[in-house]
Amino acid sequence: MFATRCGDHFLCLITNVICLVFGGKIIPTQAQLLQCYILSCWVTKFYLPINLIRLDEHSKNIFMLIEEDIEIQIQPNGEWSK
Repeated sequence: MFATRCGDHFLCLITNVICLVFGGKIIPTQAQLLQCYILSCWVTKFYLPINLIRLDEHSKNIFMLIEEDIEIQIQPNGEWSK
């Protein structure tokens, strides 16, 4: 279950930590992790609070709630939509 062969060691580390935290259950893809990191950096540059980041077990999308009205979903392939 652990990622051992990745192009980016940082993503391997994050993937392994998430796998440990969730006990081997569904974990985000590397594309989702990278996109979530990029969006989080972009959002915080504008001093906007990130109130929630959650992985939906049914759709397998990452859901981000920024401030109280900006909702972003990141699909398993890394594409995101508002």
